[in-house]
Order: sequence, then structure tokens, then C-alpha cells
Amino acid sequence: MAYDETFQEIVDKTDMVELVSEFVTLEKAGANYRGLCPFHHENTPSFYVSPEKKLATCFGCHKTLDPIGFVSEIKKISFKDAALYCAERAGLKVNIKSSKPQGPDLSKYYQIMDMAQEFYQKNLLETKGGLEALEYLNKRGLDKDTIEQFGIGLSPDKLDTIYQMLKSANHLELDMVEAGLVKSNDGRYHDLFTKRIMFPIKDADGHILGYSGRIYRKKDIDEGQPKYVNSNDNILFKKRLNLYNINNAIPYANKMHRIILCEGQMDVIAVTRAGYGEAVCSLGTSLTKEQAQLIKKYAPQVVLMYDNDKAGIIASLSAIPLLKAEGLDIKLIHLEGAKDSDEFALKYGVDKLKSFIDTHMITDLEFRYIAATYNRDMLNEQDFEAAKMDIFKFLNDAHSATITERYLTRLSELSNTSLNALVSDFNNYSRRNQTRAALSPVKVVSPRYTNEHVDSKYIICIRRLFGYATLDKAYADTINMNINFGAFDQNHFDLWAELYGGYYQYASKFDADKFLTMISRDKRLTDLFIEDNKYLSKDYVNAYNEQDLENCIRTVNEYALKQRQNEIMRLMKTDIDDDTKLALVTELAEILKKLKK
Repeated sequence: MAYDETFQEIVDKTDMVELVSEFVTLEKAGANYRGLCPFHHENTPSFYVSPEKKLATCFGCHKTLDPIGFVSEIKKISFKDAALYCAERAGLKVNIKSSKPQGPDLSKYYQIMDMAQEFYQKNLLETKGGLEALEYLNKRGLDKDTIEQFGIGLSPDKLDTIYQMLKSANHLELDMVEAGLVKSNDGRYHDLFTKRIMFPIKDADGHILGYSGRIYRKKDIDEGQPKYVNSNDNILFKKRLNLYNINNAIPYANKMHRIILCEGQMDVIAVTRAGYGEAVCSLGTSLTKEQAQLIKKYAPQVVLMYDNDKAGIIASLSAIPLLKAEGLDIKLIHLEGAKDSDEFALKYGVDKLKSFIDTHMITDLEFRYIAATYNRDMLNEQDFEAAKMDIFKFLNDAHSATITERYLTRLSELSNTSLNALVSDFNNYSRRNQTRAALSPVKVVSPRYTNEHVDSKYIICIRRLFGYATLDKAYADTINMNINFGAFDQNHFDLWAELYGGYYQYASKFDADKFLTMISRDKRLTDLFIEDNKYLSKDYVNAYNEQDLENCIRTVNEYALKQRQNEIMRLMKTDIDDDTKLALVTELAEILKKLKK
């Protein structure tokens, strides 16, 4: 059979609706089926599957894919490997070589793991011995559907149950040991996992590689047994290379263009129950470079959602540079009112957890500020100095005058310390720690924008820009692409982050009531939004148009450039070295060039 005929046979023998239904919930729509596109975020179904044509088409992102193309796209694998996947599903034997590096045949180990998982789950759901563990899981918010979705089971109390079961199925002892389910002691074989709730760990293709076993009985907890026991590294399982739930997360990561990285399995399950199927976690170790690369393979953005305690904060701070090194866009969520996602869902419900995730994604700089001030008394000299040094470090790394101004202002207010004193300390720190290639220290001035000293043309334009942004998301996109946010005062900067970086990530049309509900936790922003809208409705009623939008953006950007020009002129009069002066002169020339345009 010719090479292209082989692929055509695979397409012809594939049930397109059944294939796509593995990843997308479909409903009948005439002769076709439809659902939400797995490749981009949408609220109204525009993704159609034709069983007759063997095609999946999205009228939103304009993808049209046959079965092989769909699998290649959704699983992020090569066309050949996608063809092999479809051929295996259709029961076809084809002469196609995988593009993956060829290693040992692992099929016998996969069979062992599948048999064990089937046994563990039946032991949990269908035996008297599983009732206590099942009751424990139910109290933790896991119903039968969730248990089956994640393949959760229970290892039995007896020490050799799995060994005897696999032996009766004619599996070799050596294979059981190499798969990490059985261990040998003085010629006798014992199960590695007993009396634990079992979480199967799968690779991106859905093969079970290992297990994570969690104790659940109070007496075992009281005895000081480790909370989790993971499979040891073996022929199948390598902790540093895998992420729990990656197989289920891939289609959601395709759609949302992100992965949410949690700390533990129960956190992943809680976040998934809240509606975020793109949740994963590492496996009892610090995040590794290989795991960061695995995340990058499936999504351009990662949302770190580790525990809200000292250890979780330290783990987040360690993960940030590792993820950045892989070119990932990073957001973080710092939980409030609970230690982790699992506890939050138990205390407040999954709907509250969903709402919190929706509205509390922050930048790595904001997280580092929170981490620096976490559990520290800013009126205590020792705590204050420690927090100050942590903040100076990330500001020095950021190389941004506007960011420096914002965070030093916040630290000044939090610690009841003079802003000028903080500026002086920061500049001294910066001089000691910056290289010649780094940006020169910048003197930060007190906030420019007060009710008594506001450029009326500038503030009118700021308000009108927000008016445009709430009128149409396309206007918001234009503003976000062209504006210099260094010109925004802190309050408007935070309001824009909530509007564009928060609300518009989940909505295509603006609804004032929904937005006010989203920001209601922050009275400062709520009052600002209402006040700006009052001025827009009463005083600034000129019709919106493209030229006015351009003028408003230009006015705000020029304002920022002129403010920076004034700062440079002040710095030029101070005692600075020649390298710094040259850098400032070069920057000033660029500013003057932009102002002349």
C-alpha cells in the first residue's frame, strides 16, 4: 500500500465524532456535531465536526483538521505519531515508524500498571475494605465521577495482594519489581503500596508510569507515616520528567494557552473541579528544568498556585527563574484564607475557588513584593530591613524607574517610612549591585498625580481611554498595544490591570455590574471607576471616534515622555559618573526624537 494511501485508510477507518469526543463535549447539530473549540477560548460553540467528511472545523480560529491533524494538534505530537495513534484506535496495522526515539518495548510494564490500577479502583469502589477510604474522599469533596476521572484507587492492607494478582496473570516477578509495584526482601515479594489512596501518574499519552499513595487513616497519620509515598524512579517512571495530570490537562492547555501548576494532587483535583482542567503538579520534588520544558511544550503561560505558607512561597520564588529561562509567561496566585487549593475548596466551595482564580492572577513582581512582606512586621526594624533588601533586589533586577517608584511608594506607606529615605537607600543599593551594562540608578520622586496637581488634558485623556476600553474590547486591545503605562498613576495602572488583564481575559463584552463585582474587594478601585465614569457621563460627552482615540493615546504617551525628560534633566544636575551621564544623554536624545514626531 502506498504511503499516502495508508494515511487515507487511517482517516477512512476513524470515527471522527468518537475521536473528538475524547477531548471535546459534543452535541448533535443537524447532520453534524458541535462544541466549544479546544484550540481557543470561546463561550459560544463554533467548533463543528462532520462525521461524513471526517473533518473538524472551527469558525472562530479557522482551523480545519482531519482525524490525524486533530490528534497532532491536540496532543502536540508529530503527524506520524498522530497517525499511529489513530491507527491503533481503529485496530489497523500500518507500516509507519514513530518519530519518537526508539527505546525498549514497555508494553508489558504498561499492562502491569493497568491491571494494578483496575484492581486499586475496584478495591476502593466495590469492597467493604474501601468504605473508610471512600468516606474520607467524599468528605474531601470527591464524588464517584471525580474518582473515576482521575483513576483513584486504594491499595489493600495485605502485604502481597498486588503481587499475587499479577503472578496469577503470569507476569514475571522481575517485571513487577522493575515497574515499581513490588519489592523483594530475602527472596520474598511484597507490595510497595499498602493501606494508601492511590493516584495513578500518567504520561502525555495516558500510559500509567507510577503511583502516588496517600495515607488517610488517623492511626497511620498519628504514627508519623509520610503523607505521600511516590513510586521510585524506574524503567517507566522518572520524577523529574513528569507532571501529575498532564494527560488530562493537554486539551485544556491548548484551549486556554496556559497550565496551572499546583503543589499536590488534591490541589490539582480541587482546581479541576473548579473548572480549570489545565491543572498539574510536580511529584514531591522541586520543579525541574525538564518539567518546565514539558509545560512549555503545551502552553506559553504558566500560572503558579503553590501553597500559601513559607515553604510554598520559597518554592514559588525558586520556580520563577526556572520557568522564565524556558521563555514562559508567568502569573501567580497567592491564596488567602486557606493554605492550599484543596483546603480553600473545602472551606468555601469550588465556585468561590473559581472566582478567586479568575480575579487574583498577579505578576511575578507583585508576588515577590508579597513574599518580601509576608509575615513580617514592617514596624519592627529587623523585619523591615529584611523586607526592604528583598524588595530592593527584585527592583534592581527589573531595571525600571516606573516599577521602582510604584513599589517603593507602597513600601513607604506600609512601613510609615519616608519615601525619600527609601529612594536614597535604594540608590545606594543599586550603585553597589549594578554592573556597567545595567540601567543607571534612577531617583524616584513622590507620586505626581494628586487632586491639586493634575494636568487636566492628561487626566481627561486617561478617563476617555478607560471609556473606550469599556465600549469595545477591540479598543482595549489597541490601547494596551500602544500606551505607555509608565504614565498611569498607580490607581489607574491597577484598574487597567483588573480590566484588561483580568476581566477581558474571560469576557468579550463589557458589563459594568460584573466588572464592579469583580473589583469590589478593592474599594480604592471601585471608587475610582465610579468617579471616572461620573466625569465621562457629565463633562466629557464628545462622540467617540478613531481620531480621538489616537489623540488620547498620543497625549498620555507624550506626558510620560515629558515626565521622564524632566527626571533626566534633574539627574544631570546631580553628581553622577561619566558612564551614567552618557546613558542619560542617549536616553534623552531618544525621548526628544519621539516628542518631535
